[in-house]
Amino acid sequence: MANQGQPPPPLAPAFSLTPAYNQRVALNYNERRDAQVYYKGCEALEGDVYNGKGLPEFLARISNKANQFEWGEILTINGRNFLTNYADIAATDVRQHALAYQGQNDRRAQNSNMLYHCLSKSISTDIHTKVTTNAARYNLPIPTGPDPNDPVEQRYDGVCFLKAIIDETYTNTLNNAAVARSNLTTLATYMKTLPDSSITEFNAYVKRNTQELAAANETTHDLLVNLFNGYRECKDKRFRDWITRIEDDWLFRRLQLTNDGLALLELTENYYKDHVMRSLWMKLDEDQETIIALKAQLKQQRQPKQQGKSTKNSKQKARTDAWKLQPPKKGEPQKKTVTINGKDYIYHWCNHHRKWTIHHPKDCMLVNKDKDNKSKNTGKEKKEKSTDKEEPTLKVMAAALKEIEEADSDSSLFTSS
Repeated sequence: MANQGQPPPPLAPAFSLTPAYNQRVALNYNERRDAQVYYKGCEALEGDVYNGKGLPEFLARISNKANQFEWGEILTINGRNFLTNYADIAATDVRQHALAYQGQNDRRAQNSNMLYHCLSKSISTDIHTKVTTNAARYNLPIPTGPDPNDPVEQRYDGVCFLKAIIDETYTNTLNNAAVARSNLTTLATYMKTLPDSSITEFNAYVKRNTQELAAANETTHDLLVNLFNGYRECKDKRFRDWITRIEDDWLFRRLQLTNDGLALLELTENYYKDHVMRSLWMKLDEDQETIIALKAQLKQQRQPKQQGKSTKNSKQKARTDAWKLQPPKKGEPQKKTVTINGKDYIYHWCNHHRKWTIHHPKDCMLVNKDKDNKSKNTGKEKKEKSTDKEEPTLKVMAAALKEIEEADSDSSLFTSS
């Protein structure tokens, strides 16, 4: 035959997702490639060192590296993933599991050694000090031979070391979970503390607290109810109207939301980002602008009664607002947009006030509809009006303001300065 005496073709290399290849094949440290795998495995986890807070995030980073270096077998104890079931797996089970593979002197023992060094470089000095006070939890006696009289080698085991780290921080995790549960029941109170009702900041707060619960293998069954309670305290009126419709759709089963709240968090986050991008977030509607205008008018009407209270601040404000007294020139628009503190406001020239105001002239509360000759009054005649004649105007304005505020469920947002 033609191929007789020729060597067989080389076998195709077995597929491996990462350079760590089959975890059952022991690393040969005489080979440069295998030595590099070991040193890479011993490197610290990405991100900040673990200081006892954020256990789920810390375990997630371990999981990422475990997938990269194929440490799955040593982190599977009695058929359960130790990284997700750590609260339910006893230290004795972890130790027996480690002793079993350490005694075989195979790739699993090498992986455990890599995990130990990786973790040792990934925890804070404080956590390291607490764990090493009882090194017997992860320092295992491994026989060097079959004879009971053979020497015993002491080995640091990575999985047992991880169990010791978790045990040192889990009590703190339980305390954090209790606080997190309380925080999640008072989301409405937290929303009120956010000046601009940032949904991004609110949702991040929710996620941090749900992660603290997950760290203690706990969960909450009323998260959606608490989320809606929080969202209803948002200072943006359009958002409140929108979230009320979303809640109604959920209550009447027209909308399906996951119990973990993630779908609702994503929905609200997208709404918030869209409205911020279009400069619609916290933008006042017509009723809200009217409330502010009425309060400003009430304050202006009552100001003359406060004699002798002129201050440096009020003088400075008068200079700042001097533009409001400059009437539009002939042919110029009676309406303009003014940016104040980064927000746009529409002003109208009011002939009744002889100044630029937020309200439209036809809605001016100074118009006395009972007197046809009001437009003929001179500035001097207005100043000579008695206090008795001003009081009804104040009462009408106050009554109108009260009526609008009662119709608006969130009138407390618009307080006079």
